[in-house]
Amino acid sequence: MKILINDDYDNREGLIKIFSNSDYERNELIFCSGYDESKNFILQNMENQKCHIDLIVTNNHPGKRDNTLNAEALAMLKNSSPLSYSNGNFRVNSVPIILYSDSEEKTELEHTPFDAIVKKKEGYHHPYFISSIENLIRNWRKELLLDFDRLELKINRQPYFKDSQSKDYYDNRFGKNYESTFHKTAIVSKEFIANPTILEYEWITANESLIEQNINKYHSTYTNHIKYDRYNNERTILHDFFKLYPRILKRDSYIDYLYETQLKDVGETRQACDFILTTNIPSYLVTTFFEIKKEDVKLMVAKRKKRSRLSSEFSGYLGQLWDYKKYSQSLNNKGEMLEKIGYETTNYQYQILAGRLEEKAEMLEVFNERLSDHYPGLDAITFEELEILNINSFKKFNRLKVK
Repeated sequence: MKILINDDYDNREGLIKIFSNSDYERNELIFCSGYDESKNFILQNMENQKCHIDLIVTNNHPGKRDNTLNAEALAMLKNSSPLSYSNGNFRVNSVPIILYSDSEEKTELEHTPFDAIVKKKEGYHHPYFISSIENLIRNWRKELLLDFDRLELKINRQPYFKDSQSKDYYDNRFGKNYESTFHKTAIVSKEFIANPTILEYEWITANESLIEQNINKYHSTYTNHIKYDRYNNERTILHDFFKLYPRILKRDSYIDYLYETQLKDVGETRQACDFILTTNIPSYLVTTFFEIKKEDVKLMVAKRKKRSRLSSEFSGYLGQLWDYKKYSQSLNNKGEMLEKIGYETTNYQYQILAGRLEEKAEMLEVFNERLSDHYPGLDAITFEELEILNINSFKKFNRLKVK
């Protein structure tokens, strides 16, 4: 799930909280601070790079002399685009756009370039705003299914044409006449009509029961596995699990991962984080160094004393992640990072998976303080917290199902 948001910088944290309260993660939100940046994003990332966006949210400053958000102009730009996005499969002008502004009153939608208008409200819970967004996304998906009916195709992962005869039938009826067919459809692009490709989107390809089974397997993996020893360790138990079930790591936040990628610096020292979670929009979304340790790692010691601190074992693991941070932020390693990750970015996040939520929650404030004091910029999540992220992602997946 990727949502483009055109709004003032000062409103970002509030929007992040609203979305997080409805099961969305930070790396699903793409923020632009005004019309010019949003326009550039549409032109560069959607039309040129063919990235996928599910919906656009925009604020507005009507009546202001310097209306940098310029919501109506943004909507008109999007609505008038003749080009495609999302691997060339869909037309840019089909992307839903919603006006979310405290300075707007609801009007008749036929007189506006927006698909929906929602008035802002105070606080970090706005269920009507989220439900409006999800209704637009579901409606877009329903319209795509109607396009497939119009093209006499079935939207699945199987080849659209069983033999050359069925391919010839499609080409003669639709493909060769893609210009006229285009005007009878609402979502698919001219490129898709001319040459249909299998759509690899989770809402199409994923099996609901399988996602649920994966979450249950993750739970049993960290709560009920054989005892760790020389032959049964975090690599054979945990790493192998995540490689087998990568959605537990990726969810809707990342497109892929690199496993134990060897990164060599100028001093010939080698770094190899367990997983590097990647994105296709690195300027706006984080690339995450994700280190995995066992669930039985003790997080803190001297818990009931004034000088409670992070355990030496956990601090050692954090030091390892800290090395990855220093490595990735060094200009000397810029070329190596580009070669191994495949794109240039400075937008990194550093996470370690270790320990249990019960221990962390016992002294949450002190734990966070010690972590930020000694390892600023590192994020530690427990096994239960990763499970909660997946449960929330699954809930959102179910809400967005097309029935």
